Amino acid sequence: MCTQNNQNQKLHDQWLSLCDDVGHRITVIHDGQDFTGRVIDVSIKEGLFLQLDNGPVKIFDAATTTVKK
Repeated sequence: MCTQNNQNQKLHDQWLSLCDDVGHRITVIHDGQDFTGRVIDVSIKEGLFLQLDNGPVKIFDAATTTVKK
């Protein structure tokens, strides 16, 4: 029987396999500011992990962030 952590990991892995943005450079809008970088992960709990072009990793909540077209 799967534990909760194993189920969460399986769901995370399935989600990542469907996410076309992982590994790609994107720009998001958060609190009225643009942030550009490479998507390194997507978490159900934390949100979008973006390695910013200027160095740090920033985590963006899906409820307050928009991917810029």
